[in-house]
Amino acid sequence: MSSLLRATSYLLAVFLVSACGILIPETEPTETPEILRWAARESPQPTSTPTVTPGPTLTATPYTAAPLATSTVPIPIPTDVPVISPINVAGLEPVWQLASDVSVYRVEWSEQENLIGIGTDRGIEIRGFPSLELDQVILDGPSDFAIRRDGEALVAGSSGAVTLWDLARSLPVQEYRDPGDWTSSANLALSADEEQIASSVAWPLARGVFVVIHIWDMDTGAKVRTIYEESIGYSFELAFRPDGAELASGSRLDGKVHFWDTRTGDLLGNVEGERVQYSPVGDLIATAIDSSVWIWDAKTKALIRKFEVGGEESELPIAFSPDGALFVAGKDRIIIWNVIDWTEVVSLPIPGGSLRSLQFSPSGKYMASVNGQTTLNDGEWIRDYTATLWAIDS
Repeated sequence: MSSLLRATSYLLAVFLVSACGILIPETEPTETPEILRWAARESPQPTSTPTVTPGPTLTATPYTAAPLATSTVPIPIPTDVPVISPINVAGLEPVWQLASDVSVYRVEWSEQENLIGIGTDRGIEIRGFPSLELDQVILDGPSDFAIRRDGEALVAGSSGAVTLWDLARSLPVQEYRDPGDWTSSANLALSADEEQIASSVAWPLARGVFVVIHIWDMDTGAKVRTIYEESIGYSFELAFRPDGAELASGSRLDGKVHFWDTRTGDLLGNVEGERVQYSPVGDLIATAIDSSVWIWDAKTKALIRKFEVGGEESELPIAFSPDGALFVAGKDRIIIWNVIDWTEVVSLPIPGGSLRSLQFSPSGKYMASVNGQTTLNDGEWIRDYTATLWAIDS
């Protein structure tokens, strides 16, 4: 989709909303965060709490019923597997699959790889790893979430906010929300040191601003900074540079990735793209939109490579391996490049539909992909999705 068509579609939606009289009166942005707490914490309480209408009640369900989806490969998965590298990547094969009749969005691991989360339309499945035994379902998200490094908590993009969940108690314990935000689902990113959270949400159109990005203190819930994306539009993806000094936001309105100074909120520049990922050491940036993938120098933002990825019009997920040696992207196939010389080293088929998500495990021993499609059959929407775990099973 061209940038012009993308912008026209977005502005048409804005016009329709305005024509229906759904305009929020202009209000001055507040720097006082609303921190809703469901469980006792030792974090300092805010001196004043804005009066707002709380969002929907959030719940977690310990798993006792029938599985949400069916494993098509016996578990447990193999554990004595090597790190995926340019030398052995051609040996990647599926070691576990989860077929689902509801939409599946993404897969995330905890840092210790003792937990894995799978985001579906029925909630975020939390499973033990590598046993893959289903432990609980968090009824939140599910399109954007992350498991904290200690494996004890999960952050999820909720309705107009980011919510922190205590996994041991299956309870939401903190909400990062500004009272001026709309109730659209929030996108999020965690800084590498997990001291800050970035969230992007819609903002009243009467201000002439489509999106704001908030940066929050992870522990206290205090809002550190708000970045106003004037006429930039919905932020499709957020990513912190590993040192935390820069935040990238991919826009669906102008087809650009915008870079922000996290200390000042200043705009540092932009490049083509919608999805964005930094390499593990922060020397490279990968962006993607439609069928194009760009690799940029993170410091100068100079273009290093550009790839065209074939396939039907769909999302184009991208990811670096934890050691930065491999880069992966794809639409109807998974394509992996050697970062040293950017040669394509392997192309993997997927069960069907198009790719939704790609992610390496923290150890680099596993790769997760999500693919699927939604079709209309005799007036009924049919969803066919698969989450797949890949490894070198020698």
